[in-house]
Amino acid sequence: MFYILVLILTARTILAQRPDWYPENPAKIEEQCMREHSITPEIWSTIRSFHLDDTPNVGSFFLCLNTKKGVFRPEKGFEPERLAIGIRMTTKVDCDVNMIRNCGDRYKELKPHDHMILNIIKCIFENKEGNCRKIQ
Repeated sequence: MFYILVLILTARTILAQRPDWYPENPAKIEEQCMREHSITPEIWSTIRSFHLDDTPNVGSFFLCLNTKKGVFRPEKGFEPERLAIGIRMTTKVDCDVNMIRNCGDRYKELKPHDHMILNIIKCIFENKEGNCRKIQ
């Protein structure tokens, strides 16, 4: 039983670590994208609480944030695993990758990219119940 507990705790520690591709300075990137796209701290706080007001510049803000954090790579297209990690690292919320994949499959062909990202995020927010949980 002790070994199972150690294994579980080790797995949680590994999962909580920042992947190599994820930036060491995400707060600076968030501040930069907020400035560039006129997103107020109040709007950002609301977004981080999984509430999305369809205000101007939100789509371009999400594209900036996800591109600069390495979550979205235009040359690779939509990658649900990276978005799940990005959400986890930003909000301390773990969302089911299959739900994220389903949202991506619905909207990944939309152009331009900011419109695609915004619709995928909206879909995730709409489906968070039962698919996302707060983590420590």
